[in-house]
Amino acid sequence: NFYILTRGYKANKLEDIKGKKIQTPLFEEAPPAKITKYLIKAKGLNVDDYEFVYGEPFGRPEEIYLDFIRGHADTVILREPEASYAIKTMEKIGEEISIISYNEIWNEINEGFGSFPNAGIVLKGEFARKYPEITEMFLDELKNAIEWLNKNKIESAKQSFEMMKQPIENIELFLNRVKFEYVEGDKLLDKVNDYFDILIDQGIVDTKMDKEFTDIFKLNN
Repeated sequence: NFYILTRGYKANKLEDIKGKKIQTPLFEEAPPAKITKYLIKAKGLNVDDYEFVYGEPFGRPEEIYLDFIRGHADTVILREPEASYAIKTMEKIGEEISIISYNEIWNEINEGFGSFPNAGIVLKGEFARKYPEITEMFLDELKNAIEWLNKNKIESAKQSFEMMKQPIENIELFLNRVKFEYVEGDKLLDKVNDYFDILIDQGIVDTKMDKEFTDIFKLNN
């Protein structure tokens, strides 16, 4: 769910942001920068042609979002929901921007990959083993909540207003742009394996895809 947003110039592809100062979340060794560099290399481009800028002590997404909408930065990497907030805000003030989708580039490189696994619920194994009924009930409610959200985007935006601290129309755009899907079992494991195979192969993360790691994504362990 990362995007490169630009203002003041048109950018349809990674080549178009060469030489620009790219406001980047977190720090150089974090996934946003590493994945961006992977995409650049995989498209046959030279990473040295791109300048990544980080905040102090690290790039905070909410600050990058504000810098972009205030005109202090013309090229930024933003995740969701900040990307949608920026898109809607710029639309409301009549400022044209460009949007480069990481997911689109990722699928050009890794054909048929689909959506990124993005978020999940983490339970302590001890809790899940001790309270299996409560765990199952909780996950059922989570699944129901996701299904309800997908059918009621406007109402979800209204109910999220106080927590998200954004205008309802900004939240609604975020909910419409992001794919909310409850995934579990073999489908989840297949997606995790495919994703981490790429991340490990490209040196984006340093971990081992052994049984101990994959068991994290199984409920009954």
